Amino acid sequence: MAKSMSNPKVEIKDLTDFVTKNILDKKQIAKFYYYWINLNIDYDFEKRDKWRTENSTDKEINDSENPLLVFEEKKAVCIGYSNLYKMFLDSSKIECVIIIGYVKTLENLSLEPELDDNYRHAWNALKIENSWLLVDTTWAHQFEESISDFYFDTSPEKLILSHYPEDNEWQLLDNLISIEEFNSQPYVHSLYFDTGFRQLPVLTEDDVYYYIEFPKIASNNWLTKLTYDSENKINESVIPEYEEKENSNLFKFKKNGIPKNAVLNVVVTYFDWEKQTKSEYNNIIKYQL
Repeated sequence: MAKSMSNPKVEIKDLTDFVTKNILDKKQIAKFYYYWINLNIDYDFEKRDKWRTENSTDKEINDSENPLLVFEEKKAVCIGYSNLYKMFLDSSKIECVIIIGYVKTLENLSLEPELDDNYRHAWNALKIENSWLLVDTTWAHQFEESISDFYFDTSPEKLILSHYPEDNEWQLLDNLISIEEFNSQPYVHSLYFDTGFRQLPVLTEDDVYYYIEFPKIASNNWLTKLTYDSENKINESVIPEYEEKENSNLFKFKKNGIPKNAVLNVVVTYFDWEKQTKSEYNNIIKYQL
């Protein structure tokens, strides 16, 4: 339905009137706007890079936060995405707030909030039927070919793997975690959960081996493998021993075969058996060993 309103000539009132007339369920309204934004708003890398070099004027910063300008220009950084989403939900009388915090990325696996201003981020929480839902419209479009559902109504337990709010209240967890606990978690790309995995693999060790155990998933289109990064090597293959269990697959590999302080990478490969093609995605999970 969002595609039907993806005309560049559509005005804000056209869009909000369409939603009012055609969608009654509040969660479906929120999801419509999630998709519409990602079909119509491009990420503004040029503006992000200018912000990072601290060359933006006050007017440019204010303009980037203005949802009306974001709608007009069809490009934004995270705060623009979040403000536009809030504006749309406000028009449908859905309570929505903007959350400011920090994100863990491939470039920055460990956060130091006082130093990591480049990794500040904005996302949203919206309230439907007395429950808060977490949404990140900026991160929904990480692969050009698709929009991921993962960042709409993401569970707090999964979003805290990558998003750390300045106000701990917005962790929405029963047991809040510290920044140290956040940093001790692995980096996880949303594709891992999009493949069908519901839980993270468990990494353990003894004196001789590292063990990493993946839960089984229904699809046979996805396979996993391991690589590591060290001071002198990138994406070096790990050759593990393999054990298939009833509900999981266990990899184990010797600790002396990998440099100390290496980063273990999980690579996933999608096989299209009908077309006989495959697509490999690197660095889907990263563990600091």
